Amino acid sequence: MSSFRSQFKATPLAVIDAAEAEVEAIIGSSDSTYARFHELKHGDNRFRIYPAHPSQEKSYTFYELMSVVYLPRMVQKYDNNQPVTMDGNPVLEEKQRPVFNAKVHGNSKQDIVEAYIEGVKSWAKENIPSEAKRKEYLAPLSFEKGKSFGLSYDNSFIVYADKIVGDVRTFGRLQLKTSVKNQLNNLASMQDQSKGPISTDPFTDPDDGIAININYNKQATTSSQYYTVGLYMPLKPGSGGQITLYPLSDEHLERFMLFKPLRDEYRNVYTRTDFDHALKGLQLFDKKHGLNYFNTPEFVDLVTEYSQEWPVEGSNPQSYTPAPEQAAPVTRTSIPTPPPAPKAEPFTRKAEPTSQVNDGGTDDDLPFSKEEPTVQETVVSPPQEGPIVDQASGFVYPEGVTPDSREGKKLLMMHKLNLGKK
Repeated sequence: MSSFRSQFKATPLAVIDAAEAEVEAIIGSSDSTYARFHELKHGDNRFRIYPAHPSQEKSYTFYELMSVVYLPRMVQKYDNNQPVTMDGNPVLEEKQRPVFNAKVHGNSKQDIVEAYIEGVKSWAKENIPSEAKRKEYLAPLSFEKGKSFGLSYDNSFIVYADKIVGDVRTFGRLQLKTSVKNQLNNLASMQDQSKGPISTDPFTDPDDGIAININYNKQATTSSQYYTVGLYMPLKPGSGGQITLYPLSDEHLERFMLFKPLRDEYRNVYTRTDFDHALKGLQLFDKKHGLNYFNTPEFVDLVTEYSQEWPVEGSNPQSYTPAPEQAAPVTRTSIPTPPPAPKAEPFTRKAEPTSQVNDGGTDDDLPFSKEEPTVQETVVSPPQEGPIVDQASGFVYPEGVTPDSREGKKLLMMHKLNLGKK
């Protein structure tokens, strides 16, 4: 009996992690041009970063800046993955959703959320002489556990990378907080300091790029303790001290070329939809926290001005009209009184702020957000007569092969690689 029972063993955690990674690799291997974000788990997380997509522009980098602010939005409520309805109408609930910074992602000189923050602070400085009351009024702009998500942009850097768990490699996007990227910069400079000034990063070369390890401590009490970054260079068993590298095979690179360059994902992608999400989110935020700045004449004028940069197709962007429930602008001469607590509504519920730690450090060093940035919809071009030419490289697609097809992307990738060898 004892020999029979001895055959059954608890599963080692390393085996579980490898199995989960294999499942993720299978799920994420479908023919899609959207790469999911990697999730950092408590402890060590190993990654192999990809280089920038081939380009004739030398300014391309392997990372792109992402700057988002989390604003409230009324969205469809789900229960057990099913949309909740009442009398045939969708039931909505408030959730925090990310909105791009127009200056970073729209090449604009102005951003409506930044203008709102500056306006609220300016009004408070001019109209609330008491420092204590002014601090109380401005408190919602800063994160406070259980009360407010705050209102500030979260800056991070996005790279394409394989997550390494055992022998399984899973492709996706990796979000690097500012502190993580700074540590990578330090590692890069230390890696080549014996050879003089560093000329290329040591992480992304297809053959010799070094994998990295990000240790995530979800139990940290200060922002500087969340992430510790190091090189991941395990020794090959029985190799006499030879380091294990994780080169990118032709298959890896072919798959990589099926995904859009990060520059195309994060530059000049801000649209009127983002602007509208920002406006609606600010209106909800303003009302929820009793700031009463959204509907002031000065801010309405700014909205009218900024909206001209993001016109709605077929509409007149020359004027902005506040929502009907707040149609009349208000002029404030005293500290606004927060509105009474809303009565319970049968069809909606408020989302509680998620747990974070803020010790006074920068928001950029707080843990990774669970929400992902808004995904831009892909516009399918109408059929085109004659040969299809890639304007950037001059590549002519064979008859019957389109730029959006898997074959088309592979052929374009090989053409660009050949251009780089000349």
